[in-house]
Amino acid sequence: MIIKKSFISIFLLLISIFGVYQINSVVVESNAANVESRRIWIDINSTTWGSSGADTYLYAYNSSTHHVAWPGTKITSGVSTSNNYDSNNTKWYFDVPDSFDRLFFTRRDPNNVNTEWDRTVEYDTIDNNTPTYLFTLDYNVTDKRTVNPFNANETLIVENFASSTDDLNNSCTFAVVESIITAYNNLATFEQNQFDTKDFDGVTGLERLNYLIDISGATTALN
Repeated sequence: MIIKKSFISIFLLLISIFGVYQINSVVVESNAANVESRRIWIDINSTTWGSSGADTYLYAYNSSTHHVAWPGTKITSGVSTSNNYDSNNTKWYFDVPDSFDRLFFTRRDPNNVNTEWDRTVEYDTIDNNTPTYLFTLDYNVTDKRTVNPFNANETLIVENFASSTDDLNNSCTFAVVESIITAYNNLATFEQNQFDTKDFDGVTGLERLNYLIDISGATTALN
């Protein structure tokens, strides 16, 4: 009886994930883990690098190609927190696909993307030796190569994905579990890893997912 109740508790908590994913699908749609990636974190000095509403771009590349065509991926305008920002860690972030091991940042005119105001050095330290990096963007980074490792708190995306909601389903259907798996597979590698090891009263997030798959007969594989 105790075991049965434990299974039911795990089941009900997992079902809640689907509701959270529906609410927050816009948040997790861009950096899906079907492409393995490495998370980098970014701090922006609002009085220097982020002044004048400057746009911050990240250019990631390898020895033969780039991730996004020049000038790369726009991270933020000034210090706006509307995109690429995690409030639980109060930092910006980007998930660099594993195939790209080099990057640099540029500070650009928000009214003319072709006007570059500042540029960091080129970094070639993005590898598997350190899980996450913290880049602090300031005027003095043009010749700075030291990048600090960063031990992140649980992100808001993981918190929302794992949270219970008020709309608990009463049955573990094939369709519901398939939707949960889809939501999980759309998380970035970093968020998947955080959720996999998250402790739920002695049960890990990955164990909870595998339990749902077993009892529902879901066929979609976890990325």
